[in-house]
Amino acid sequence: MSKVLSFKKSEEEVNFKIFGMMVASGNIEKAARVLRDILKCNLENAQQITAHYKSKFDESPNIIMQTMQIKTFIEQNDQNNALMSIQQIFGVPIPEAIRIFSVMKELIDNEQL
Repeated sequence: MSKVLSFKKSEEEVNFKIFGMMVASGNIEKAARVLRDILKCNLENAQQITAHYKSKFDESPNIIMQTMQIKTFIEQNDQNNALMSIQQIFGVPIPEAIRIFSVMKELIDNEQL
């Protein structure tokens, strides 16, 4: 067996719970990296989304519950509400919301979200 040190993140480190905890604790840079890995986007986009999310969190910590609601919408095949929530929560235009929806749906279908 090789004794090479691996820096690969475990799945537990890349999820919305960790993202929410990072935002709540003010660790925005790490939250952006977690979000980048979840949403499969570049770091710049993840930083913009995280900054928007943080401003929403500062207004109301209930944003975390709203984020969890997206999963329910996707599981119920309620694409319209899922897309509207993604746009509002992440502050992205509809094309990016559709891309995020697709990524999230794939993660849910594969039981990774």
